[in-house]
Amino acid sequence: MSKNKINLYFSHTVEGLADILSKQVIAQQANGSVFNAPSVMVPNANMQRFLQLTLAKINGVCAHVAFPFLETGLFQIVNQLLGSGYQHKNGSMVAWSVWCLLHDDQLMNDPVYAPINTYLSDSSAESLLAAKRWQLSQKLAKLMLDYESQRPEMVHQWLQGHCVFTSCNKARLSQLEKMQQDLYVRLFKHEDTPDSITLFQATMLLDQIKSAKPQAAIHIFTPSRLSQLHRKLLVQLGQFMNIHIYSLNVCSEYWEDLQTEQEIRWQQNVLRPYKQHPIVTVDVDGQPIDSAETAEVFFELSSFADENELLKAWGKPGREALKLFSEVEEDAIHQSIIYQDDWLIPDFSGTETLLQVVQSNVLNRSSENNQIIDPKTFNSIQFACAPSVVREVEAVYNSILWNLQQNADLVLNDIAVLVTDMNVYRFVIEQVFEELNHEHQIQLSYAIVDSSAAKESRYAEAVLDLFAVLDDDFIRASVFKWLENPCVQAGNHFDYNDWQDWLLVVDQLGIYCGFSNLYPTDAVTNDEIEVDKLFTWQQGLARLHLSLATLPNDANAVDVSAIGAERIGQLSVLLETLYQYKLRLNKKQSAIQWEQQLNQMFDLLMAVPVDDQKEQNIQMALQQSLLQLAEAQPELLLSFADIKQFITHEIQQLPASKGSYLSGGVVCAALQPMRPIPFKLTYILGLDERTFPGQTVNETLDLTQRSRRIGDINPIENNNYLLLETLMCTREKLYLSYVGMDLLKDEVIEPSPTLSTLYRYCNDLVDFSSLEQQALPMTQLPLDASESGHFDGRDLESQDWRVNYAYSDYLTWAGRIRVDWQPQSQQLSPAQQRIWQQTQEVQTSEKPVQDLSLSDLYLKQTKDKLLVDSNNALQLDATELADYLANPQAAVLKQLGVNGKHPDDRSLVEHEPLQLPSLLKYQIFTESIQQWLHQPTDLTTVIQQQHQKHLRLSQAPLAFFADLTELSKVEVALNEQLKPQLVDKSFLGVLKVGSAKSHVAAELEVDAVEVSLKSGRKVQITALAEQLYQQDGYLSDQVIISTSKKNSLWNIKLLQPFVNWCLWQLSDQVKVAEVFKVHLVFPEKVQTIEFKPWYADSESFATRSTIENYLKQLLSDYLEKPAQFLPSELLSLFKVAVKPDVPQQIPFLKKSSKAKEISYLAYDPKDMTEADIAALVEKYHKGMQWPDYEEVFKLVEVQPSEEPLAAYRNHLMPLFTMVCAELGEIKQGAKS
Repeated sequence: MSKNKINLYFSHTVEGLADILSKQVIAQQANGSVFNAPSVMVPNANMQRFLQLTLAKINGVCAHVAFPFLETGLFQIVNQLLGSGYQHKNGSMVAWSVWCLLHDDQLMNDPVYAPINTYLSDSSAESLLAAKRWQLSQKLAKLMLDYESQRPEMVHQWLQGHCVFTSCNKARLSQLEKMQQDLYVRLFKHEDTPDSITLFQATMLLDQIKSAKPQAAIHIFTPSRLSQLHRKLLVQLGQFMNIHIYSLNVCSEYWEDLQTEQEIRWQQNVLRPYKQHPIVTVDVDGQPIDSAETAEVFFELSSFADENELLKAWGKPGREALKLFSEVEEDAIHQSIIYQDDWLIPDFSGTETLLQVVQSNVLNRSSENNQIIDPKTFNSIQFACAPSVVREVEAVYNSILWNLQQNADLVLNDIAVLVTDMNVYRFVIEQVFEELNHEHQIQLSYAIVDSSAAKESRYAEAVLDLFAVLDDDFIRASVFKWLENPCVQAGNHFDYNDWQDWLLVVDQLGIYCGFSNLYPTDAVTNDEIEVDKLFTWQQGLARLHLSLATLPNDANAVDVSAIGAERIGQLSVLLETLYQYKLRLNKKQSAIQWEQQLNQMFDLLMAVPVDDQKEQNIQMALQQSLLQLAEAQPELLLSFADIKQFITHEIQQLPASKGSYLSGGVVCAALQPMRPIPFKLTYILGLDERTFPGQTVNETLDLTQRSRRIGDINPIENNNYLLLETLMCTREKLYLSYVGMDLLKDEVIEPSPTLSTLYRYCNDLVDFSSLEQQALPMTQLPLDASESGHFDGRDLESQDWRVNYAYSDYLTWAGRIRVDWQPQSQQLSPAQQRIWQQTQEVQTSEKPVQDLSLSDLYLKQTKDKLLVDSNNALQLDATELADYLANPQAAVLKQLGVNGKHPDDRSLVEHEPLQLPSLLKYQIFTESIQQWLHQPTDLTTVIQQQHQKHLRLSQAPLAFFADLTELSKVEVALNEQLKPQLVDKSFLGVLKVGSAKSHVAAELEVDAVEVSLKSGRKVQITALAEQLYQQDGYLSDQVIISTSKKNSLWNIKLLQPFVNWCLWQLSDQVKVAEVFKVHLVFPEKVQTIEFKPWYADSESFATRSTIENYLKQLLSDYLEKPAQFLPSELLSLFKVAVKPDVPQQIPFLKKSSKAKEISYLAYDPKDMTEADIAALVEKYHKGMQWPDYEEVFKLVEVQPSEEPLAAYRNHLMPLFTMVCAELGEIKQGAKS
């Protein structure tokens, strides 16, 4: 018998396994060579890090120990035994080989490959075909390696030229096997000695070795799932060396016989026919024998009546692992290898908490229920339902703070936050932790692992964005996203300020997409504009270069004063370089050529800071991937779409993290297999039915799904066992949660069946007969964090999910409570009462917090304005008063700089304009009407000329998209309505009152109008009016141009002319006609309104003093009263029923009118009934809900007026009367 042996160590704790590993490693180091480090094979980098820290903690230092991954370590050992230098052909190399074969059109046309050729031939687009080839190569490579691991006998049949499913009645299955057999043989059956082989091929070579030099012992730590290939290889290696296997076993009892519900049902269905007949056993002579002696030969006809529910539901993968180890034992004995399994006696005596009781029952295979457990320990397993991912993570953050506060021995590295979907939780965790760290002014350190370079690395992001720029044909959004990357800025020596300047200039140039051409080259307009060059980088940069040599007043010139010639040249060279690379990379090249071209391009266009080690690692890893591809498939011809698939996949597969695992704070990781790492506190998030435990996907190409075997991986069973392992590895508290609402769809999401099983099991475990509660709590986290109800962390004996340390949430909660209660009130919990008492003490010792209500804020701002040196008059522009008339609250918000509309991010624009932008539409329409006013001609032609002017500058869309016809509908009204009224008037142009700002020279300038208020302050008002006409030296008409769809008679566009008209009435330097006409020109019609002094029986607006008093009152309200929500548009809606017996104060209806409603301004307020007033006020409050007013009121609370009817009357009645009243039936006043 061989002196070598296989030692299998079982334990339910990873710490116990690590302890025995430490002893074995120390002994091996003491007796072995200093040149040969003990080899400890681990399943992943996380377990490697755990062992390094644990061995260092046990021995003081962890040195001279190698930690290869399982596959790599086993291959190295085989290489040593073979005395060869084979390269390990891993999954990536196999996929590249498959990828190469998929590019062989002659091979793909072979009838054998019909099953996949049909899939590939459906793709006409190169990018789609490249994606299909790449994905198919990844899938087939994985299947080939899986067959080697799980179906080695099938692979042997293939190598001998036989198929397994030849006689299968399913033709499709037979075709799939023939295709995959041919593919496998082409990949792995070599006449010559290959440079690289797989682990399976290495085992076949190892069969030929009869003797070898003795090797040092190897250690395999926590191999969660071993395959048939591993089973064979372990026995092979056991002939030449000692093997120590350290396996985590969640149950200390014999449990290979434990069956799942599905297995029990299957067994009952299979055995049902045999239960109808007695089973008689006979010996070789045909004599009956006692069935008791042969009981083990037959199926057990009944399973355990009482079995541990968690083991039964989730333990199948662990049970199958035990069976594989049993098979290893049988094979070892057959090879005369000593096999010894040692169960490390569990040091598990604690059953004080609910978590410990659950763990003890699983460990001992116990099914005992209704146990008496201290309710104070129920918090060792906590369940929660959150309304959103953000609230779920916020609750975790606060719970961590609470536990750190309660347990002085707890450190951040003892806490794990495991999530079922890192793509969903990764950025939420970072956002929430960073925001709450900032709010609490603490540093709760955390490390996020299991992410990829595509999400964590700025260099990788720069590479992907560069491919997007080249692939998307220089879309502006793609270009500026790439230019914003710090690696790009470092490589090209510019900064964010340069980036902003470039964006401003590019936006002015109208550059959107395409470098040299965007539209077909044969598309030319009547004006011979090169349409194919419009909106492109080449055209825009050419205009930019011309701007350097053009006079500033040139209409086609671009202002380049802010950017400078040097930066213009830098941008041009950078874009031209990108374009040259695009031309080069659009050709098919070999893998070697791609490696050279891409590395050259990356080095030229991007750089990594020398002190950023993580980014340098990503850069080197990507270079290594390209080199490996070039070495493995040097002659493989690849298109740009192919290499983009390769680069994208490699970057996504590169692991990346934020922080250090197990030493950088709270561990935030994905819930993944082969990581039985112990933590004191474990949070598992995302346990909803949609995400966990997942679902089984029937792979069409996978031949192993036709018959399952021990060791085959089932994702649902794997995830359930993963949760069981995590439960057993949690030392103090286990938190489980799920998101129970889809807020977008307003749907309820059910918890995972796995979570429900554990919740039900824990409830069955506890005897609630003597307790007030009848079940363990499932905490429902509120959508509003301020409603959590626990702001000091006390009174949380059973659950701490709802603790909240956010002071902002507390202030929100306290604001709802107000002061209408006392600390002893039953409205509050004891925790809330304590906080209230503490707050009251703080308030009595400190100054009260200043009230920052919106109205007081406005009032404070305006008062500050009035506190300017009282000897100087306050300067105001008429536009401010017009805005105030339009809506006082919006006007003050505008003065304070509050903007409801978020400015568009011009760097995100992805395509050329496909419709006229509102501002450009207004500009074209205004310029066209102004040109028509000076020289009336065909308006359609004028509009087209204006459009051509802007199109030439890449500012307007093509005429097909511009829809210019809607701008010329007003032409008939211009000729029939406006032209006759202006025919005998002379054009004046611009009138400037005071120092009003103007972009054009004024034809007439007069002094500002000064008004003295009752407060003693003097206000000087400036104004600017354009498009004025005069007759006999008197101002007679003004043309106002608008593209607004709101073209009714009562229009907001009248407010500015009205304020100007009032100022002119007070100026001795301006002559105004008795009837001043304002012509509102819209794209569809012309509205003409007459401004003239008027008076009625008890109301008038006819004298200079009346107008002056109106302006004084308006200024006083604007400067001294809180701003309120009074939009001018609502005034036209405020109507009451006509009162035949009540005379109209202002005639808004003719005497012959049959209208049933009339403006409330027609009547004296004394004649209004309470019902009238109530109905009008109700309309006002309904108007406050309208969303189509100012966007700012979606962000800022509306401040309603207590007396809106009076406010509207005081502010807008003079203008409303001019516009809507029947002034022909009242007398007119005169300027005096």
